[in-house]
Amino acid sequence: MNPSRILTANYNGFCIGATVALGKTSTDLLVSTLGLDPKKQTRNLEGRTSVKIITLEETGPIAVKTYCRGGLISRLNRGHYVKWGKTRPQKEMEFLIYGQNAGVKTPDPLAYITRGALFYRAWLVTRAILPHKTFATLCLSSPQQAVALMPKISRNISKLVDAGIFHVDLHPGNILISPEQEIHVVDFDKAVFYTGNRKKLIEKYQKRWSRAAIKYCFPSSICPLGLE
Repeated sequence: MNPSRILTANYNGFCIGATVALGKTSTDLLVSTLGLDPKKQTRNLEGRTSVKIITLEETGPIAVKTYCRGGLISRLNRGHYVKWGKTRPQKEMEFLIYGQNAGVKTPDPLAYITRGALFYRAWLVTRAILPHKTFATLCLSSPQQAVALMPKISRNISKLVDAGIFHVDLHPGNILISPEQEIHVVDFDKAVFYTGNRKKLIEKYQKRWSRAAIKYCFPSSICPLGLE
């Protein structure tokens, strides 16, 4: 898929960029959920991102991610961003596409949505992985099962390295595990193309992964990514 082929349109004050065509009924349903309070993920490295699951006729179950700020700034501004170039959901959607093109397992990117001009709110729509658990949760509940999945995780991270993609916040909480034991890498919000050499990029991935594993007392055997 080519990110430049994302279809964009304005709908009732929302700017929508989509990889699939949605009918009016589905678009109305999607837009109507954006103002609702979604469920926040806050445990075991699952982050502050808010996600709501709904079902559309054209796509089946989808995950609608609301972009939220964290830290001290969230007390003053929880969900608005300043527009400077491409918006956050547009960039994340493009990196999901770049990742898939490189062979990385990610949820299918379906749409990005913004509302506002200079200051905007933002959402990302992907195909839902249902049911799922995060790799972080699996590390605590079934350590042996988690260790068995490490080769799959390493292969996917290696493909990111091959493509020169630096997923800045890649840790066990940003990997979803499906019932079929397939992994899906999520949260490309801060991803960038890395301009340094391969060895340095591998070191960055390993450092971020190990820091999270040690901090949350995950099995030590998941720490080495085995990237080359």
